[in-house]
Amino acid sequence: MGVFSDGSDPYSSASVIGTPVMRDREVMALIIAEHPDDEAFSRDHEEILAAAAGLLSLREELDRLRQRFCSIEGRDTLTGLPGVTLLDRHLHHLAMEVQTYGWYVGVIVADLDSFSNLNRLLGYAECDDLLRDLTCRFRDIFPREAFIARTGPDSFAACIPRAGKAVVEALCQRVADAFSFEYGYGEGGSVRISASIGAAYSHVNRRVLSLHTEAEALAGRAEGTGRASLLVRCLDSRAGSEEP
Repeated sequence: MGVFSDGSDPYSSASVIGTPVMRDREVMALIIAEHPDDEAFSRDHEEILAAAAGLLSLREELDRLRQRFCSIEGRDTLTGLPGVTLLDRHLHHLAMEVQTYGWYVGVIVADLDSFSNLNRLLGYAECDDLLRDLTCRFRDIFPREAFIARTGPDSFAACIPRAGKAVVEALCQRVADAFSFEYGYGEGGSVRISASIGAAYSHVNRRVLSLHTEAEALAGRAEGTGRASLLVRCLDSRAGSEEP
């Protein structure tokens, strides 16, 4: 990179300002501006440069998020789990089986409590490690025939065939227990992990398609009642029922 100077010291008469581009609290690049005149830059120029660095940092973070969730229609790149579209396809398949055999299907959704706070506290890299750990905990709860998916940045879902009221309720409690623990990070740091659980089940084929949407809504409502709460609903009746 050249500078605006014709002397032996390339910086003797040039004005130079710079600002870092940050990602995950680390410097990933520098933006530098030069001018041949001494004291050519003002506070306005510094603010413009800082704004440009902020935009680049934001673009990098958006690219990072796209890479992490670009396969939401297929498989999540962080955990390797199927995403929303594959879960919906699986529900369509189960709806046809329910129409034929009449068995129950249940969907359980676990939403991490205060995920945005965890991201700020732990940082993205540490939060990724936490999500991988939760993936293993979530997958180990369910039988082999269950369909496990990551349906959002802070949510997991499980679709369980041949699962009625008793099975769904028992699995919900196991999820709540598995997602309730102290997570250690850094040098002696720890944070309490918990999740709000929503679940829906049905043996009516046309209602199987809405099980994920209903379970997701119930998880959101459960979170509003306090940390580590759960709600379960049967979609067979017209009004449905909820159990805390």
